[in-house]
Amino acid sequence: MANKIQIRRDTAANWTAANSVLSLGEPGLETDTRRRKTGDGTTAWNLLGYDDANTSRLGRAYAGRPLQPVSDRNPLVVGGLVSNGTDTGANSETLWPVTRDTQSVAVVYANIVDWSGSIAANNITVRAAVKVFGGWIPLFFNGKRDVVIEPDGMVVSDPTGAPLAAGSLLPVRTYVTVASGTWPNHTLTDNAAGELTESGTGTTDKTTSGTSITSQRAYAPAPFMVLADPGILGQPRTLVGIGDSILQQQHDAINNAVSNTSTLQWGFLRRYAYPNKVPMLNLGVIGDTARDYAALSGRKYGYRRGASADAAVALVNFGRNDLDQSRTLAQIQADLVTIWTSLSRRGIKVYQTTICPKTTSTDKWSTTGGQTVVAEESIRVALNNWIRTTPSPLSGYFETADTVETARNSGIWKGALRTVADAAITSGATTLTSATAAFTSADIGRYVNVTGAGTAGAILTTMISAVGSGTSATVSNAAGTTVSGAGLNIGIYSDDGIHPVSTGHIAMSAALDDRLKLL
Repeated sequence: MANKIQIRRDTAANWTAANSVLSLGEPGLETDTRRRKTGDGTTAWNLLGYDDANTSRLGRAYAGRPLQPVSDRNPLVVGGLVSNGTDTGANSETLWPVTRDTQSVAVVYANIVDWSGSIAANNITVRAAVKVFGGWIPLFFNGKRDVVIEPDGMVVSDPTGAPLAAGSLLPVRTYVTVASGTWPNHTLTDNAAGELTESGTGTTDKTTSGTSITSQRAYAPAPFMVLADPGILGQPRTLVGIGDSILQQQHDAINNAVSNTSTLQWGFLRRYAYPNKVPMLNLGVIGDTARDYAALSGRKYGYRRGASADAAVALVNFGRNDLDQSRTLAQIQADLVTIWTSLSRRGIKVYQTTICPKTTSTDKWSTTGGQTVVAEESIRVALNNWIRTTPSPLSGYFETADTVETARNSGIWKGALRTVADAAITSGATTLTSATAAFTSADIGRYVNVTGAGTAGAILTTMISAVGSGTSATVSNAAGTTVSGAGLNIGIYSDDGIHPVSTGHIAMSAALDDRLKLL
């Protein structure tokens, strides 16, 4: 009778719950995912890399090589960004920057509404196409035009030929329908760049017809990401960002519904990746901590840990929320090392940012003099000084804190880029004037404070969305009070003492360099 050899096996959830330590050379199989890990005698299951760590988690290949993310554009995954519950269908056309030469692409769609506890309410049906050489090519999903995505599901289209050069744009049309309920809106269309969207109760598929879609700026269904073949040597590989709301791009202008996304690059990581043509996955989540990412399982972490395995380089941005939760220096250090180690064991080069300050302010961060540091500042200073020693297994760090502080370890946000004292704006209006402001196109996207122009004479914090002349600009929020001869602070670094706004994100992006552009 033949002998039967069986290896240790269980479901992925049970392996995670048990968190066993496999002996040196001992294999363990996840029976539901068919993935395997091999023990080293010391590392617990949850920190042990998969044996297939160098293949794509997204399950598609081209010429025997796994497809990898190719764009620097990322989905908006924020609770509440769903359709209105009345419309039953929507068309959209979005543009995806291609960061390396490629011969084949695949498109990822997901029915995910946020990264925390909320689960999508219903199934969605998706049909899609890409535009190559002027013609729309239909995408297929396991040989079928339509794919039904269940709540929390993620699908990848079959690869399709798309000879594209680095720096080109890939137009993608998406048609989503629901029998009832909602679908996630994973992008804010940029109508200034030619992006389109429409929705309603009587929509029809326009993915390959070439029929016009309404041009408007709105939240819309869109791909979750675009994949492509790995390219050739000398081209950038995928960069992944893991962190909290600062990384996720909160308070940069993309999250303001009236911003002009044609001129803004959406958070400090993308502000680096976009001009440098680096394919990127931004996995930052509002409110997340190093403690939770290092220790917890579940939806919020499983998706991101899996997606990060496709990267060659990781930038970790955790720390600020841990400080706010009164974690000790030793606790934060231990959690960061756990995260860095988990990534590095997959062969990923890992970098950490230094942590931005947190202050209160009496003048909405217009100046340095009105700011007061918070109680945990000494721990932040110690944490940043430790990060600057490049603790193992870090490949290095990026000095983002220095770019927004008045001096190293000062704990004070820099004041506005420039200040004038002759601003005027009328209550209910968005036209801001000043004889001395010398507005230029570089001011578009900058946050400003106008003394006395807010509700009941408070400071008005708003953003410059257009510049008409050197003496006139349009802002995104109407004034609550008419003022003239008022103070105007242009280019503040933060609007809440925690998050950088566009000026801060631009400064932080300048601290990043081509260590993130692994070829």
